[in-house]
Amino acid sequence: MGGLYRGGPSKHHQDRLDEVYLKLLKKMFGRVPRPYDFTKEVRYLEALGRVFPNTSLQRSGLKPSILIRPYKVLHNRIRKNASSSSMVLWNQILTGRSESVRQSDYNMTLITDLSFPELPELHDYRRLVIPRDPYTRVLSAFLDKVKRDHVQELLGGIDPTPEGFSKFLGWVKDGGLNANPHWDLQIHETLFPVAFYTDVVRFEEYRHAFPEFLENVGVPRDLLAKEGSERGQSHATGADDKLSYFYDQRRLDLVADIYEIDFETFGYSRDRPF
Repeated sequence: MGGLYRGGPSKHHQDRLDEVYLKLLKKMFGRVPRPYDFTKEVRYLEALGRVFPNTSLQRSGLKPSILIRPYKVLHNRIRKNASSSSMVLWNQILTGRSESVRQSDYNMTLITDLSFPELPELHDYRRLVIPRDPYTRVLSAFLDKVKRDHVQELLGGIDPTPEGFSKFLGWVKDGGLNANPHWDLQIHETLFPVAFYTDVVRFEEYRHAFPEFLENVGVPRDLLAKEGSERGQSHATGADDKLSYFYDQRRLDLVADIYEIDFETFGYSRDRPF
């Protein structure tokens, strides 16, 4: 099997991500909703390594990756990058129903839902990933999650202000980076090296590029109604329009330092974005 994706989490980091994820589930729901077999991911990653023998694979990218089997698409979702909107739309395309983010998530097919003999079919799939400018992504994560009780508890109280954003970024830099995938490095949610994706649709071009992608893989136009994607907009924060209010040079420099590998991997400029 190919080695761990360079820049991805080490085994120690991955175990920490698993631990944090389960703690957050318990905090949010009072319990872990259902047992999750992380050893199953290891077995599937080994099997995928035999399907793609010359490609580095990353275990933390398995769970975010969904399969749209009728259209032969593997969509490697990244949180805060139109993940919910896309999933709701995919669900509408597949079921004909406009449903909640949670129900849409439940309906999705994961790689680990396939049998091992079915895995080679992924050779014929388009591999899609949607990256986002780290400046807007981390601000969006802050605005979306700062109001949550478990985040308030983690940070000891914080306001959705520029000063609160400074406190948040300092906490992320000092050890909070992997506490939540919504503000963790984007490369930690990728299954493959970026060059191995057949389709990279930037979040900034999503409104026109994603519908073009859907048409390109054969989704009929009459299935691309607006209602479905709007059901996934509950996590939208309008961060792109708030950059100049929340950022000063110190915060820009801090984000450029924390997310250096995301800037480099996805080709985003560190220059002032406003």
